[in-house]
Amino acid sequence: MTAELIFNELSLGHAPAPEVARDSMLALVRTCFLAQGAGASRILLVPEGAVTGEIGPGYSVWQWVNDPLVDLDWRRKFLSMATHGPFTEKVLSADALEKLAISEYSLDERTALGLGAAHVLDGLAVSVNGDESWQEASLSVGMLSLSEEGELLEDQVEVRHASSPEHVEDHRPWLSSQQQAEITGGAEIWERRAELFPALDFCPRVEEQLRALGPRDPHLRQVLRKLAQLDETFTGWAEGPFDRRAIADCDPESRVTLKQYKAEHTFRGPDDRDRLFSWHLALTPGAWRLFFKPDRETRKAIVGHIGPKLPNVSYAT
Repeated sequence: MTAELIFNELSLGHAPAPEVARDSMLALVRTCFLAQGAGASRILLVPEGAVTGEIGPGYSVWQWVNDPLVDLDWRRKFLSMATHGPFTEKVLSADALEKLAISEYSLDERTALGLGAAHVLDGLAVSVNGDESWQEASLSVGMLSLSEEGELLEDQVEVRHASSPEHVEDHRPWLSSQQQAEITGGAEIWERRAELFPALDFCPRVEEQLRALGPRDPHLRQVLRKLAQLDETFTGWAEGPFDRRAIADCDPESRVTLKQYKAEHTFRGPDDRDRLFSWHLALTPGAWRLFFKPDRETRKAIVGHIGPKLPNVSYAT
């Protein structure tokens, strides 16, 4: 299943100055979006009271949300993904609530709600990197629990953790495997497209192309990987023009091809407007391509074609 993202409230209060707190909180949001692009949940589970907690002296999370010195797009992204607690009552399953009820988690003798939830949910805890306490991709957390016989058990458990893009890279294979293990075919990709790839829009014609991919189709996993790669890239596209260097093996069609084969590269978008598609990623096996178009208005990519290579001046099909 998709890995949950859970905020570690213990990481609050460590930034020594407002400017450090501001940058640390922005780094947290960027880290969350990278993790989401790698396959994590689109919701950040936040323990009750954390949104009003201080990142550093005199500077709270809520002040950061309203800070004009922070890019508005990133503040909105945080609000769009963060729950406002109490997450234990609103979003956790009955089984998870039961496990939390009979367990107590702590770190450095402080109760650890977020880290405990991350362990119970087998998710990824994320932290504000305000000091050196949160530099590791895994944290050792104390756990007290009751056995079925009512005996008190004490243990140390490892919790997956991220406070930087480097940590997300450490967890990327696991995040991807959690997400992709659920997908049974292209029809499911289409039906869950908004959940799986929120930074992508799809032309109506792509529905048929995706639904044609069965569970044993050799292109299925490759399509999933390329869509996830594309979604991750556009999740981070907050300003400026699209930079092709942000995504590996991304190429445009030549001007000659687009002139000679304009009709074959023009697709109707989800807004019923026709667009000319040039940017594409290669897929294997065979000569397959994923064509997309950056949309500067929505800051998303519009996917226009997933399938055999389109004709060009060197490949007329």
